[in-house]
Amino acid sequence: MDVQFRTCATAEYLEAISDPAHPEHEHMRLWGPERFDPNVVDRKALEAAVNALSDVWKPRRRTTRSK
Repeated sequence: MDVQFRTCATAEYLEAISDPAHPEHEHMRLWGPERFDPNVVDRKALEAAVNALSDVWKPRRRTTRSK
């Protein structure tokens, strides 16, 4: 998925979820988490997610090929 698309989709989500009069508000509210505040960060959940990614993305030792 393209970063520009995700950024645009996130902006649209935040716009819709923050405005009860927005035509997509109800749909986005049902699609997203039950309680969502973009200004509140769950630090423990964020750290756990980053740690899980760092385990997956750890550099691997290069193996040398013999000729």
